[in-house]
Amino acid sequence: MAKASSAIAQWYSVMTILERYVARTVTRATLTTLIALVALLVLFNFIDEFEDVGRGYETLDAFIVGSLSAPRYLYELFPVAVLIGALLALGGLASHSEITAMRSVGFSSNHLLKALLKMGAVLMAIVALMGEYLGPIAENFAQDYRHAKLHGTVVMRSRHGFWAREGDSFVNIRRVANGSTIQQVKIYDFKKDNTLSLATSANSGEHINEEWKLKDIQQTEFTALSLSNRQLESATWKSQFDPSVLAVAVVRPTMLSTTELIEYIDFLDHNGQNANEYEVALWTKLATPIASIVMLVLAVPFALGNQRDASRGKRIFTGMILGASFYLLSRAMSYVAVAYSVSPGLMVIIPSLVFLGSALWLLKRVR
Repeated sequence: MAKASSAIAQWYSVMTILERYVARTVTRATLTTLIALVALLVLFNFIDEFEDVGRGYETLDAFIVGSLSAPRYLYELFPVAVLIGALLALGGLASHSEITAMRSVGFSSNHLLKALLKMGAVLMAIVALMGEYLGPIAENFAQDYRHAKLHGTVVMRSRHGFWAREGDSFVNIRRVANGSTIQQVKIYDFKKDNTLSLATSANSGEHINEEWKLKDIQQTEFTALSLSNRQLESATWKSQFDPSVLAVAVVRPTMLSTTELIEYIDFLDHNGQNANEYEVALWTKLATPIASIVMLVLAVPFALGNQRDASRGKRIFTGMILGASFYLLSRAMSYVAVAYSVSPGLMVIIPSLVFLGSALWLLKRVR
């Protein structure tokens, strides 16, 4: 009995050591892959920002704004990076017959999968914290920083629109519908002694011929002894806030955490506005951990395939193509959900379900 217990303890110790070894190997490859992918996309962002250099915007400013997208990319690219990293690491172990040696001492595919899932859970938790908290903060700062450098104006933005000062006037725009249309506009004009002289409220406005055409206007004029109200069907508003300046007023999904996305979706629904884009962003955030698990499961059958097959590089390349396909399919489903108002949760989870089914089928074949 004592010998049996000792043998079980020794076997468990060996399994734990092998799990840690696999986890360390895959972690190094995953982090290397993730850094490379993020660096590539940050470079593309920097190139895009470089187009504005020379308009009060320096090369360093473009680099800062481009680099601030890194936390978001860390979260978005993690499923693809973990697949490629796992394939590279496990492919290296297989090419040196290490996986064969592990299996000969009882390290089954279940143990391999368990080691990968443990490693994936730890990395996912770290990356999720960055994507949930650091990512939105960086995105907000980048947009405000870029706007201040390019336009020289500072605005205060919230989920209820944004406030800005223009001369002796304060402007509040609740929503920027698109590049040239605004809704729920309020303009407060002050005198030199800081007393309110005119309050204007417009239901909507459109940028035409370098000026704004406001519609459904209500105005209140204040004097020392009285106030007067009037309504106008339309009027011209000459302002420095052209569509490029107002881009800062748009609250992009990447600028919101999960909690803020939920609150903003409720706000849009309450006001009868389309929240599909934000619902897709919310479900994408929630589905990323699931996608990461699917990618790890998908990596195992490629590593446990026919170990005598010399074309291991082909299997790894195929796995990389699958990772890219998953990323592109996820993007395509997101666009479908936004464009056609299809259930965001369903569209976002479909790629994970398809790839999980394929992974389980492949895993069954190699066992």
